[in-house]
Amino acid sequence: MDERDVKGVKAQSVEVGAGLSESRILPPASCRVKICGITRAEDALAAARSGADAIGLVFYEQSPRHVTIGQAARLAAVLPPFVSVVGLFVNATAEFVREVLASVRLDVLQFHGDESPEFCGQFNKPYLKAIRVKPGVDLLQCAAD
Repeated sequence: MDERDVKGVKAQSVEVGAGLSESRILPPASCRVKICGITRAEDALAAARSGADAIGLVFYEQSPRHVTIGQAARLAAVLPPFVSVVGLFVNATAEFVREVLASVRLDVLQFHGDESPEFCGQFNKPYLKAIRVKPGVDLLQCAAD
């Protein structure tokens, strides 16, 4: 098989273990596409029309892609029903996350700061937690947390 044949191949499983403390086989997963940093309705709709499964809205004021709560509510409202809306936060307070959730239809939360598993789990929403991979970090332990 050469690189021209790769398009038609579906992974049966993925081996995890290179450099990790344990090797294991993970079941195949479907690939989902999220376009993050959306700030305009036309871009949100273009992402949806292009097949994106989700859009990401950045609630981190220091980001050039930051949106206000009002902008985010308007962006979420224009999307078709099967496009998920992900809210990205960096070391936000619980109060701010709740304020966003009260006004914006977020399907998933994404945390990119130093948030603990307890913090991330308190909002009764599915969440993603970005971790910084450094030497000595046990990725399996991070996944277990």
